[in-house]
Amino acid sequence: MSGSRRSVALIVSLLLCACSDASAGAPSTSPTSTTMAKPAPLPPCDDLPPMEPDDPLPTNRVDDWRHIRTITDGRPDDVAVLRDGTVWVVGLGDVLVKPYVDKDRGCLATNDTETRGRVWRHDGGTWQLVAPPRTCSDVLSEVEAAEDGSLWVFGLREVKEGEDEPCAARWNGRGWAERTLPSEPDFALAVSDTELWTIHHRYVKDELLGQITQLVKGKALTHKPVPNADVLAGGPGGAVWVAGARGNYRVQVAQWDRRRWQRLPDLALPPLREYTEPWLELDSMVATAPDDVWVVAHMTWNAEDESEPNRQILAHWNGSAWSSRVGKEILPWGGGEIVSDGNDGFWLADPDEGGLAHMTGWHREPVTLPTTDGHRDTNVKLSQRPGSREVWALDEENLWSTNGADE
Repeated sequence: MSGSRRSVALIVSLLLCACSDASAGAPSTSPTSTTMAKPAPLPPCDDLPPMEPDDPLPTNRVDDWRHIRTITDGRPDDVAVLRDGTVWVVGLGDVLVKPYVDKDRGCLATNDTETRGRVWRHDGGTWQLVAPPRTCSDVLSEVEAAEDGSLWVFGLREVKEGEDEPCAARWNGRGWAERTLPSEPDFALAVSDTELWTIHHRYVKDELLGQITQLVKGKALTHKPVPNADVLAGGPGGAVWVAGARGNYRVQVAQWDRRRWQRLPDLALPPLREYTEPWLELDSMVATAPDDVWVVAHMTWNAEDESEPNRQILAHWNGSAWSSRVGKEILPWGGGEIVSDGNDGFWLADPDEGGLAHMTGWHREPVTLPTTDGHRDTNVKLSQRPGSREVWALDEENLWSTNGADE
């Protein structure tokens, strides 16, 4: 073999050996088989840390009530307690928005916040934040517990800049089932996981009238048992009660027994002749039985000093007749919610006497709710745990419960 042929053969032999070594398991350098490592996510910068629920404060008891906590990670607006003892609070909170990469510190930073709906829950262990409804959470203002144990929250969603639409969401145990409401409710009542009642006020010929809507199984039904509806209340067996003001001195009440409406005789209030052009507003109602219905209202008028003093009015239906009491003058107005205490009495949000009062019949006993900082708001929201003596109260930042919560 000539020298040139031997050189060519040697080169071919070396190339074949190299290919054989690669096929025998040598590491491949093909781009298609290389696993590219993903960069680690950037941690958040610590200039504005995420908000977390604050720890419950030590027990602080006064009479039947104990201070549970001061909510510092948002602005609570309403409270509801279910039959199983789970407590829900809704309101507003600030969330971080518009994150950007801080190249100098190598983290995600933010320089802005926005207000969104917030949901707190206590299930017998610790307080925790629950992710709010996905779209119905621009504003969360009300939470309602139905007799069957279901829970609803009410709020607004932004459909475009400067325009909102009312919505509601039901908690199904794992997340939220959302729905759009035909109108923004001024008053809402949850009856079951498929039935809601709302009152929407609108002007008709310069008169503000309340319209009742029953939302059941995807249908919206309109009811008009009284000319002007103001407040709703649930009763035993899924009954619904409605009350409305008629003029300045008359209250009209009707009961829905799941089939038809039954009107009660009108409640006629005594004229307050010393007041100039007064107007009557209803605040809340509670019905423990067809012969035990309480209505809370207040009378307002324009005083010469341009203030708007008020008098709280309580009325009771005993199954055959109305009786009523007019309270002393108070300023400013706030509260008015009433719930059963589970034992033949009631708790009443009372702006005149420490923020709360207990009623047994017509006997009223004021209660000053305990706080750690001495602050007390006059607008208290109340919720009774069905079938128990446990009642929860909420103002703009504090949460309390009765001793029944220990039972």
